[in-house]
Amino acid sequence: MLPPEAVHIDPKDFDGVDPCLRDTSGPVNKCARRWGVIRSPGGEPERPCVLTKGALESLKRVRKRMKEQNPNLEIMVISSYRPPGHQQCLWAKRNPDGEGYQCNGAVCGPRDPKTRKRMPCRRYDLTNPRYAHIFDNCPHVNLQTIDVSAYDKTQAPINERNQMDMTIIEDCRRFKKVGRKIPKGHIYHPSCCRFTNWTSDFRAGSARARKIFGDGPVDAQLIMIKALRKEGWVDTVPQEWWHFTYRGK
Repeated sequence: MLPPEAVHIDPKDFDGVDPCLRDTSGPVNKCARRWGVIRSPGGEPERPCVLTKGALESLKRVRKRMKEQNPNLEIMVISSYRPPGHQQCLWAKRNPDGEGYQCNGAVCGPRDPKTRKRMPCRRYDLTNPRYAHIFDNCPHVNLQTIDVSAYDKTQAPINERNQMDMTIIEDCRRFKKVGRKIPKGHIYHPSCCRFTNWTSDFRAGSARARKIFGDGPVDAQLIMIKALRKEGWVDTVPQEWWHFTYRGK
């Protein structure tokens, strides 16, 4: 069940271009399939692509600003709202021996709603009122945070949703090993390069990034980041170039 203030991101508001990655396939979406799948207004299973009304209206303005710089640019919301169970799944994973849990310090974890102190590493029963709000401090749970990228629709492969086809985008870490020797029709794109050691590259448009992705995709990210900041989005996790939270103008 979605929070009452959740508003679906509708392609109709983006000139028929779906701005959301809704796919739940592949190992990276294991937690999404278990805890984060909802039914779209049309009844299809998908990852939630919802925000507050204010954040959604701002995102529309971000796209408008981007198109003032390049009319072919589109925005891709890779992740938005995460139900608390989805967030917990990403944070706490069972040890290989089945005893206890390992918790990822790089992922937002639970805090006591009263004291704001971090809570011990384990899985919590989120149906228990005592623990129902322990993940409310996490950005993706509060409906105002997105992981986002940008692309030029004249340069990127487009799928049946009229959006960039993420199924043929290669992990940029492969470039160091195989260079351009990737499957025919596949490409490298910043959307699959969401790693902390790339943050300064995409914020500054570095030569390293341009060598792999070309000028167009790198410039698209720079234009997007500038537009997001102007419309009230803040990069609240400085080491993640793709992560923005709406704070209002």
